[in-house]
Amino acid sequence: MNLSPDVLKHDLRKSIEDLKKLGSGIRSDLRTKGADARRQWKHFLEPQLASVEKLARDVQAASHDAVARTSAAFNVFRASLRETSPTSARSAAALKTPRTIKASRKARSKPRSAKTARPS
Repeated sequence: MNLSPDVLKHDLRKSIEDLKKLGSGIRSDLRTKGADARRQWKHFLEPQLASVEKLARDVQAASHDAVARTSAAFNVFRASLRETSPTSARSAAALKTPRTIKASRKARSKPRSAKTARPS
């Protein structure tokens, strides 16, 4: 089974389109049915379609964010491997998350105060 991002995105979009088509068919059928069936559709099933569409957008955004975070971590680690110090790869391994990467960058950009300066 191919689980590439393009295939997953296509499958998700196709599934949502199929749900929309089914919903249109149900709306047509409801014109000839009673008020109970219309109420069930309007208050329970139709909102589920909107919920599924929103969830699909959220999943896509979360997937994109996860790929971006992983890519950033990989780039930092690779850059550390290319440094001349043999311990740089070990210290880069400690940078496991984008939060620690951002904190590390902030720490390097701020001048040290007398309290936090390392003794020489």
